[in-house]
Amino acid sequence: MPIQNVKLAVLGSAGVGKSAMVVRYITGRFLHHYDPTLEDEYCIETEVEGQLVNVNILDTAGIGESSCDCSNYLSLVDAVLVVFSLENQSSLTTARQLLESVRTSSLPAVLIGTKCDLRSNERILSYDEALTFANEYGCTYVETSSAVNINIFEAFQSAISAVVMKKPADEEAVKVVKIEKKNSTRRKVRSIWSRLTRFRKDKKLLDSLVASPNSIEVDIIRLCSAH
Repeated sequence: MPIQNVKLAVLGSAGVGKSAMVVRYITGRFLHHYDPTLEDEYCIETEVEGQLVNVNILDTAGIGESSCDCSNYLSLVDAVLVVFSLENQSSLTTARQLLESVRTSSLPAVLIGTKCDLRSNERILSYDEALTFANEYGCTYVETSSAVNINIFEAFQSAISAVVMKKPADEEAVKVVKIEKKNSTRRKVRSIWSRLTRFRKDKKLLDSLVASPNSIEVDIIRLCSAH
C-alpha cells in the first residue's frame, strides 16, 4: 500500500506551547527555552489505521485576537490543530475565532488545551467545559502537557486519523460522480442513436441535427452519415 501524505497546521496564540508540542511529538524532547516561532515545518513518518503516513506539520506564528485570519493556512493543509492554554483566557478567545474560520471549511479539526498538568484552581475552565466548547464546533478535544508528555502523541494521531479516514470517502464520492457522468453519456448516446435510426434517411432532418450545438450528437451523426 502506498504511503499517504498528510499536512497539518498548528494554529493558536503566541506562547500557548505550539512549538513545544510539535517538537515533543517529533523528537520526544521538551523545549525549555525557544525563540518565538515565525513559521517552521516538520516531517515525520507514522502509522495510522494500518496505513503508513508521511506527515508534514506546519508550526505557525502566534495569532492575536485582533487578526485571526487563517484562510491562507486552510488552503494548504488537510487538518488543523487549534491550540489554547488552559491558563490563558485570551488564547481561548483566539481559539474560538480560529474555529469559526475552520468551520467554514471541510477540514477536520482538533482542539488542544495545553498545560493540563496545572492545578485545577489555575485552569480557566474545566475539562467538561472545554469538551462542550469543542463539541460546539464538531471537533475532537484533547488536553496535553509537553512538559510531562501527556497526550501529545494522541493529539497528533487524532488529527492524522481523521484525514486518513476521510480521504477514502472523498475518493469514493468522486468515483461515484465519474460513474454517473459516464452512465449519463451512454444514455445520451443511446438516445441519439435511436433518433438517427429513424431519421438517417431524411437528409433535411440530418442537416438540422448536425447544426445542433451538442458536440456528441454532431460526432455521432457525422459518423453515421459517412456509412
